[in-house]
Amino acid sequence: MARDAGPTAAPLLLAEVEAEGSASFLALEALRAADEHSWESVAPGMRAHIYAEALRRNVFFNAWGLPGYQLSDTSAAFASLGGAAVAALLPLLDDRREAPLSGSQDATTSKSYGNRVCDYAWILACDALRRRCIYFRDPRERDVAIAAMRSELSPESHTR
Repeated sequence: MARDAGPTAAPLLLAEVEAEGSASFLALEALRAADEHSWESVAPGMRAHIYAEALRRNVFFNAWGLPGYQLSDTSAAFASLGGAAVAALLPLLDDRREAPLSGSQDATTSKSYGNRVCDYAWILACDALRRRCIYFRDPRERDVAIAAMRSELSPESHTR
């Protein structure tokens, strides 16, 4: 509906985004579909915060795609925020909760890889940094890469 409404939907959607309430993620995504110029008018830090909060609160992760295979347009939009995305994702590198997908084939693949919130945070940060990262099947191998990124990006590592 937002795409069909186009820029005329922007004021209502911008108000919802700026309210930073429970519907801000859906409003931000609708705004991106309706009017990319208005989506870009929202500060990158605010967009990154909204995306990170949605990632943190998700129950199912279909909106983000399947790491190691195909990420979604939502993931690409988040990663396009570059440094703002990385800063918002950094705390999620410690979140080891399961990140299941609903459905059949994607859900089975996600389960077999043991996808977690930290895996999504890591792979999105890789994209935001324009790095090629190998998405290992074994979460323990991903943990090594996540730890390296966490160490590299942590504020403490820059003050030593």
